Amino acid sequence: MGKVSVYIQVCMKTIICCVLAAVLLAVPAGASRIDELTQSLQTASEAEKPSILNDLAVAYLDVSPKDALPYAHQALEISERQDNHRQAATALKTLGVAHIYLSNFTDAAAFTERCLTLARRENFHDLVSACLNNLGVIYRFRSDYKKSLEYYFEALALMESQGNQRLVGLAHSNIGTIYYFWGDYDKALEYYFQALRIREEIADRAGIADTLNNIAVIYDEMKQYQLALEYYQKSLRLFEELGDQRGIVNPLNNMGVIYYVYFQDYDQSLEYHQRALKIRREIRDRLGEAVSLNNLGNLYRAQGDGETALRYYLQAMRLKEELGEKAELAVSLRDIGDLYRERGQYELALDYTRRALVLAEEVEAGKDIRLAYRDLSEIYATMGDHARALEYYKQYNELENRMLSEETAGTLARLQAGKAVEGKEKEIELLQREQAAQRNLRNFLMVISVLIVGISLLLYNRYRLKKKSNLELQAKSDQIQAQKEKLETLNAILEERNKEYYISSIMDPLTELYNRTYILDALNKEFSRSRRHHTTLAVIFMDLDHFKTVNDRYGHMVGDYLLKHIANHLREEIRVEDVLGRYGGEEFLLILPNTDLAGARRVADKIRDKIERTVYHYGEEPLSITISQGIADLAAHQPCTAGEFLAMADAALYQAKEAGRNRTEIYTPPAGT
Repeated sequence: MGKVSVYIQVCMKTIICCVLAAVLLAVPAGASRIDELTQSLQTASEAEKPSILNDLAVAYLDVSPKDALPYAHQALEISERQDNHRQAATALKTLGVAHIYLSNFTDAAAFTERCLTLARRENFHDLVSACLNNLGVIYRFRSDYKKSLEYYFEALALMESQGNQRLVGLAHSNIGTIYYFWGDYDKALEYYFQALRIREEIADRAGIADTLNNIAVIYDEMKQYQLALEYYQKSLRLFEELGDQRGIVNPLNNMGVIYYVYFQDYDQSLEYHQRALKIRREIRDRLGEAVSLNNLGNLYRAQGDGETALRYYLQAMRLKEELGEKAELAVSLRDIGDLYRERGQYELALDYTRRALVLAEEVEAGKDIRLAYRDLSEIYATMGDHARALEYYKQYNELENRMLSEETAGTLARLQAGKAVEGKEKEIELLQREQAAQRNLRNFLMVISVLIVGISLLLYNRYRLKKKSNLELQAKSDQIQAQKEKLETLNAILEERNKEYYISSIMDPLTELYNRTYILDALNKEFSRSRRHHTTLAVIFMDLDHFKTVNDRYGHMVGDYLLKHIANHLREEIRVEDVLGRYGGEEFLLILPNTDLAGARRVADKIRDKIERTVYHYGEEPLSITISQGIADLAAHQPCTAGEFLAMADAALYQAKEAGRNRTEIYTPPAGT
C-alpha cells in the first residue's frame, strides 16, 4: 500500500468519524458519568429505569459500543412493557448506533428503521430526523451513496421545517460528506461552506470545528496542501479552546499524515500522532487508540522501519479484537499482510490477508473486500501462482466495476471529455491568435515596404546626382531586406509550430508511437482500402502481462521505462508500411497491410519471442515481462466494419489471456456463430 493510499484511508476515516460524532448526536461521557449513572440505576424506580438505561447505553457508545448493547436492550424491553414509546424509540435508535459502530450494518438498519416507524407514528420529530440521518450513515458505509443522499435530503427538509438551525447545519455537513465520497469536491465544498455559515450564525463552535476539519480534508484531496493545513490548524485551535479532546484528535491525525505523506517531515508527523494517541488513551477512546496505533505503524513503515511498524500494527490488531471491531480489524490485518509481502514473507502475508477478507465479508464492507481481493491477487502473482492471482483479480475487478453506477460513470466521462475538449479549444484558439498576429505583421511590413520604396524612388529622382542620396537609398533597401528576412523567419517559426502541433496531436509522448486516435483512424482507412482493392489485411492486438504488478512493485517510473523500451523493440520488428500505435496503458495495436494470417502469425511470434527473451535493466534491477497477442484477418474472418475487425482481435487477445498469457491466439468465432 503506497503512502497516498494510506493517506486517503485516514482522511476517509476522519471524515466518517466527524459524521458519526455529529449525526448520531452521541454525547461523549467519561468513566465518572458511567459510574454516576450506574449508581443512579441501583436506586431508580421502575418508571425511571428506561431513561437511565438509555443514558448508560449512550455513555458506553464511545467507550465500548459492544457494552452499550445490553443496556439499550434492557431499556427497550422495559419501555415496551410500560408502553413508554419515547424511551422505546430512543433505545431503538441507540441500538442502531451501536451496531453502526460495530460495523453490523444489517442489524443497524433493522433497529433504525424500527425507530423511524415508531417515531413517525408518535410524531417524535427529533427522533425522525436522527433516524433519517443514521440511515444515511448506514447506506454511506454500504457505498450506496444515492440512497444515503435521499435520506439526508429528507432529513434536511424536516429539520428546515422545524427551524432547528443546528440540525440544518448538520444536514448540510452530512450531504457534503456524501459528495466527498462521490468524488464531487466542488459540490462537497459548497455544502460544507453552507454548514459553516449556518454554524457560525448560531455560534455552534463544536460544529464549526468539525466543518473546518472536513473542508481541510477536501483541500487535501484537491492537492492544496497549504490551504488544507490552515483549515486543520483552525479546527485544532477551536477544539483546544473548547477543551474537546475527542475532537482534537481528528485534525491531529490528518496533519500527522499530511506531514509524512506529502512533506516527508517524519518528526512533525510523529509528534502529531503521538499526541493523538496520548489524548485517546486519556479519554478512554479505545477504538480511537487502535486507529492511532495503526497510524503510527503506517508512519514507521513509510520510514522503512518494518519492525517498529509491526509492533504498532499488532497492538492495534489486539485492541480491535478485544473491542470486536471487525471492520477496523480487517484494516489492520491487511496492513500487516501488506507489510509481510514487502518483506518477502508470503505465507504470513497470505494468512493475514485471508483473515482480513473473511472479516470484511462478515460485516459486508465492500471497500475492504475489494482491497483484500486486490492484495491476495498481488501476493499470489509475486509467488508465481498466476492462476490464483488471476482468480482473485477477476473478483476484485468485478467488484470495482460494480461500484460505480452507469449514471456516475457517465457524469465523470462527460466531465473528462468536456475538460479535454476545452483544453484543445484553448490550444487551437491560441494558435489562431498567433497566426492572425503573423498575418497582421506581414501586411504591415508590406505596406511599410511599399512606402519605403516610394520614398526611396522620390529621393533618387530628386538627388540622383548626389552621393548622399545613393547612400540613403541603399540604407532603405537594406532595411527592406531585413524586414523581409524577419518576415521569412516568422513564417518559418509558424510552420514549425504547426508541424509540432500536428505531431503532438497524433503521437503518444511516452512511447513516441502513434496514439489511439491516430491508430483507429489508420485502421478505418486501411480497412476501407483493403475492401475496395481486395487486398489482404491483418491486425495484432497486444497487451503486456501483469504490467500492473510491475507498477505496484517498482513504481511508475520503472513501468514507463519498460513501455519505452518495449515500444522500440516493436518498431524493430515491423515494416515501413505497417502502422503501430499505443492503444492505451500497456496495450498496443499493429496494422499489417498486404499481410495474410500466416504472415501476421510470423510477425506476432517474432515479437513475443523477442520480448520474452529480453532482460531489461533499470539501474541494478533486472526486469522481465511477457506479452499476449490476439490476431484477426480480414479475409479469414470477414468483419463488416473496422470496429468489428478490432473487436475480433480484442476477443483473440482475451482468449490468449485466459489460456495462460505469453501466447498468441487467432480469433475464433463463438460457438454457433
